[in-house]
Amino acid sequence: MGGSGDEYAQYRIVSVAAGASHSLAVTAGGVVLAFGRAGIVGSWGVRVARRAGGATTAAAAAAAAAAAAADLSDCLVPQPVAWFLDSGVHVLKVAASVDYSAAVDCLGRVFMWGSGYCGCLGNASEANEVLPRVGRGSCILE
Repeated sequence: MGGSGDEYAQYRIVSVAAGASHSLAVTAGGVVLAFGRAGIVGSWGVRVARRAGGATTAAAAAAAAAAAAADLSDCLVPQPVAWFLDSGVHVLKVAASVDYSAAVDCLGRVFMWGSGYCGCLGNASEANEVLPRVGRGSCILE
């Protein structure tokens, strides 16, 4: 544990957000980094997205959720959220809450993932989302 931090020197951070037990950062290149407690639904998404291999189908998301359930260990150093990289999404800003996260990309789309309790993800349900998804009827931020 520890380390000099030199492995992260290539990242120029332009946006950060802190949730209750996880944090997110965005690099100048639009990469989302996440670290902290994994949470019950992978609210920050590192291991879930890595296991999903960038899959975007419902079946792949379900498989990723099942795989992630076996690996909810904490992430003590910043790690890229692979889903954004694999999907070619360039993120500008992030937000973090108790058990869900949000990101805004360069096109103004709002992506949400984590706990869907009380419909907080904007996907017209209370379903949890283990991969970032654009909310149903999502507005475009300018």
